[in-house]
Amino acid sequence: MSDLLHSPRHIPDLYAIATRDYAPDPAAWDIVMEHDHQRTFPPQPGDRPGLIGFGDSTSGKTSTIMIKLKQLRKGGCIINFLSSTELATVVRESASDYRSFAAISSYLCGKGPDEDLADAYCDAICWRDPLKRGVEISKFLCAYPQVEEDPLFRKWFSPDGLFLDDLHIPRFTDAYARTLYDIIEKRTANFHALLLTSQLSAQQLYDKWKNDSPDLADTAWAIINRINQRCVPVQFVKGAPAPSLLLPGASKGRPRQSAAGRTPERAHGHPRAKSRTESKS
Repeated sequence: MSDLLHSPRHIPDLYAIATRDYAPDPAAWDIVMEHDHQRTFPPQPGDRPGLIGFGDSTSGKTSTIMIKLKQLRKGGCIINFLSSTELATVVRESASDYRSFAAISSYLCGKGPDEDLADAYCDAICWRDPLKRGVEISKFLCAYPQVEEDPLFRKWFSPDGLFLDDLHIPRFTDAYARTLYDIIEKRTANFHALLLTSQLSAQQLYDKWKNDSPDLADTAWAIINRINQRCVPVQFVKGAPAPSLLLPGASKGRPRQSAAGRTPERAHGHPRAKSRTESKS
């Protein structure tokens, strides 16, 4: 049971060792780390416990929010993560195994097969006293004996929030749109810590989804609207190159110069990353 009572999914080592010193955008890192995901009680209409990081690839969105996820887990939150492509795969496979899909979808929305399962599980593991904790866990397993042997529960259950990475990648099909809307709606309605990343801004994401499926424009707008209401936007901008991660004495190599004396990236006309000051002007 020990693996069930801790992080549902292992944070990849590449992200788990990320630090501010090597963050492409330290300012965005600070905003994410300082953001308070705790809900007020009772919740207020303007509360935004969620967070969405957007910006170019390799700007540090995923690694930064993974460290935030790690921080929240240490604080006792049970928050799972998956990429949007994984979610799209789960949706595609639902046709052959709808029962499993229904369970996964329920877990990703923060609930279990039984409406009381999420609350009962959280109550059981919140005890810091090991003896009391053991007693409460035993009570939980007596009430929900199916949980101990349920691999889907162990992998996907996420009662306190969810981290969904790379919203912009999957095609916005009818089945995927309905599943994504259900997850976003349930999470935002309950003021959960919804963590998201996208390379596209809200308008760009809406345009992309609308282009994928014009008939689902209303659904796309509803999802974007829920995100805007409950998630604080954080823009990630590529800054100066991070310090070298090479070991002392290792060969760094040199970038190949083009005929014009520029690196291949400059020769192909890739734009220089704008600073925050430039991007605002």
